[in-house]
Amino acid sequence: MKRLNKKIILIFVVICVLGIAKEPNVVWTRTYGGDMGDFGSCVQQTEDGGFVIVGTTYSFGAGDYDIYLVKTDGLGNVEWSKTFGGTNREEGYYVQQTQPDKGFIIVGSTWSFGVGLDDVYLIKTDASGNEQWYQTYGWTSNEVGYCVQQTVDEYGMLDGYIIVGVQLGADPGNVYLIKTDLNGNELWSRTFGGNQADVGLFVQQTHPDRGYIIVGNGYTPNNGQDIYLIKTDPYGYEQWSKKFGGVDFDRGRGVQQTYPDDGYIIVGELRTPEGIFMALIKTDATGNEQWRKLLRPSSTSAARGYSVQQTEDGGYIAVGEAMLEDNLWYIYAVKIDKTGNIEWEKTIDVSTSNDNGYCVDLVRHDEYIITGKSEIDPYNPPYCDVCLVKLGDQIVDTDDPLALAYNGNRHLLLKPNSDELHLVYTRTGHIVYQYSSDGWADWYSPGVIGSGKFPALALSSDNLPSVAWIDDDGGLWYRRQVAPGQWGQIYHLYDPWGAFPPLINSPPSIAITPTSVGDSVHIICTLHSTGNGPINWVGVYSFQIDQPMLGSFSYIEGGVGPNAGAVRYNPSIVRCEIDNSLHAVWQRADTICYATRQLGQAWQNWGWQFSDDGLRSAHPFIESYGDMVYVVWQHKETAITPEEVYKAKRQLAQNYFRSEHFSLTPNTKSLYPVNAAGMFTVYSDRLSPFPDPGLEVFYKVHPADESYNISQTTIPNSFYAQSSARLLSPTLTY
Repeated sequence: MKRLNKKIILIFVVICVLGIAKEPNVVWTRTYGGDMGDFGSCVQQTEDGGFVIVGTTYSFGAGDYDIYLVKTDGLGNVEWSKTFGGTNREEGYYVQQTQPDKGFIIVGSTWSFGVGLDDVYLIKTDASGNEQWYQTYGWTSNEVGYCVQQTVDEYGMLDGYIIVGVQLGADPGNVYLIKTDLNGNELWSRTFGGNQADVGLFVQQTHPDRGYIIVGNGYTPNNGQDIYLIKTDPYGYEQWSKKFGGVDFDRGRGVQQTYPDDGYIIVGELRTPEGIFMALIKTDATGNEQWRKLLRPSSTSAARGYSVQQTEDGGYIAVGEAMLEDNLWYIYAVKIDKTGNIEWEKTIDVSTSNDNGYCVDLVRHDEYIITGKSEIDPYNPPYCDVCLVKLGDQIVDTDDPLALAYNGNRHLLLKPNSDELHLVYTRTGHIVYQYSSDGWADWYSPGVIGSGKFPALALSSDNLPSVAWIDDDGGLWYRRQVAPGQWGQIYHLYDPWGAFPPLINSPPSIAITPTSVGDSVHIICTLHSTGNGPINWVGVYSFQIDQPMLGSFSYIEGGVGPNAGAVRYNPSIVRCEIDNSLHAVWQRADTICYATRQLGQAWQNWGWQFSDDGLRSAHPFIESYGDMVYVVWQHKETAITPEEVYKAKRQLAQNYFRSEHFSLTPNTKSLYPVNAAGMFTVYSDRLSPFPDPGLEVFYKVHPADESYNISQTTIPNSFYAQSSARLLSPTLTY
């Protein structure tokens, strides 16, 4: 096929090289496990860019519960997994990649190999997860190891490991600190606290003194349990300790030495008369409290904190769990600056039941990895899975295949991890398809793939284009590529018939969802008839991708005759990558409406949304990016105020949208908005109200940004822009 060395003016590929959004998206979620129940306790990024998770499995291993070690690549795909344990119960709580061998050190508890009912269980593996040795520590009572870190001596040479946990029944103390050599042989051990179930949950070697900072919970008379912070010298002897409490049952679960002040940041759970909070407490170098932040998503929710890390900007990322008003637990992530001001907070829904976040690690600038537990059924197998969640301000197309797929554009799509563009448009009654292999610099010659108007485009799971369109008679048509460059037959999916058939009255929109039996195609349409009683419908025509003629309509809303309601227009549909759900918007008269559908379930029609911002409105467009759903539309405030672009967003875990005035040009019309990647909004506007210079295409990211004139044509008018986003990672210096 001959190639044309020219650019198509009326489409725009927006390339971003810097992270822009403050609040990160859920880039992807993964779950791991078997038939009986599994959970993740700790995750760390490995030097190859992947991740290692340790937790506990009831599905695999030698018997009862076993330690579960999972190694993934940078996308969360499993590279290998291992189990450790005997015929009794073992649990895994912490993992760290070791130097210089790139192996792993794991700590937990064992009932199979120790001398007591429970003993601290330390396992060393090679880089492939194969066990090299193990050690147990304890007496005849119960001991559990919750955290392990590789340590250095006064010369900066690796000299072994430090472990913290609990020694039940010990007197005079319960917090259990163990120092070993590089082979796990015990060098010394210490206990701290009283005999009231004091627990050490996290330890870190401090610098430059090579001592240790420990956090857990400790008994306080008349107040039950408080957050318990202990500082020791290099030999484990206590230098000072502090307690921080609310009213009862407070827990300290994570601590990090902070830089450059050599203070400490603590995360945990703190209870007050007002409820249960995730607590973040900042201290100076001697443990004196400088500030504390008590966090929860709302005044009626509860939250707990499990893990904290200092971020590159000097702030902190903390993760835990929050119970919302539906009485379900969600993963709860919070980013605060170095003085304790909240920058963003986010609840994350992985399953339809409870989700818990136990550990967070830094991936790179403004990107984080979280592990925990995703509940399937609390009463029946498989109970729960290990979950892994990646958060990021930007999606990096070089390592995330979800970055560019299904971003909601109707006519222009960019294949994931590539420069390949697919474009459809109408020319003189024909449906035209064009392809570029190098990011719109060069285009192959256009090819006619059908007759009609208003084509809509989606990519299947094998990244081949599917196109739907309508004709002048109100019928619906479909065609797809069955192999690269090879188009299959044309299907006439809907042919109006009868005396007064409903006709498709506005452009369709298309989305494709992968399923266990192959791709499923969904085309949303609005239908209208003025015959013997009006018909006004919003419907989605769905079918398996290789059986278009076996499809059927599912109707979201509308009716016949007196119950027909207002005419519907301008539908838009998108698939969300995170959970394979479908999301749709349309115009009911001059009101914007929304519906959603989970895989295998019926459509849930939320109806009119976006409060007053969605009234007197038109041309809605919907897209999904990460765990967010975005809607843009043009809104007419009053009879004397021109149209403006508004934008709304919904996090999947929430049941409401937040909307905002986006274009902020009250003296000129803002029309036909389209969004990409949750950030880039393009729309038509005028440079000034007088004299009228005609429409230009603009784009912007945030409402307060200056609008950037993309088209710069002035005459003739430029409108109906499309956009696709390829988001690249900045070069970072650590």
